Amino acid sequence: MDTPTLGGFWMAIHVHADFGIIHSMLIHFPIAFLSLTFVIDVLGLLHGPQPDRFFDRSGFWVLTFALSGFVGALVTGKVAAASLPETPAVRSLVGRHELDAFIATAFTALAWLIQLLTKFDENRAHVENGWSWLGTGRGRMTFWSALFVTVAVVMMVFTAAHGGDLVHRYKV
Repeated sequence: MDTPTLGGFWMAIHVHADFGIIHSMLIHFPIAFLSLTFVIDVLGLLHGPQPDRFFDRSGFWVLTFALSGFVGALVTGKVAAASLPETPAVRSLVGRHELDAFIATAFTALAWLIQLLTKFDENRAHVENGWSWLGTGRGRMTFWSALFVTVAVVMMVFTAAHGGDLVHRYKV
């Protein structure tokens, strides 16, 4: 059987991915980004309106990275789950882990959509010089987006606890 090569190079490219390992490497990024988004949102709510919209701008982009990472982690986790043992305890824990992960991702996506669709108050003097998503006046962090980020963080903690049980208790 011929081994595929890349552009005739002597090194063969073998495609084999262990999605469980990829999932466990990937998941740390959205956890860190969502945690950072939570801190930024709390600081932004405590600080109030700021002329350069630092908290809105940084919170929006960090939340965007968190959402992107969660989507990748959901895909790799779902593929990896197909190869897990069929014991009732593992299947039950995987089900809870997947449900909590989906809820955390859904609340992250809702927070992101709220920020994307919320316009800044145009009656404020700092609007002209401030940041907005593609110059549309959108991208504002609101109480509701911060609340949804908080719910996502709580669900992320439950998801991580179930994932930790799968790895450390059941060795999968």
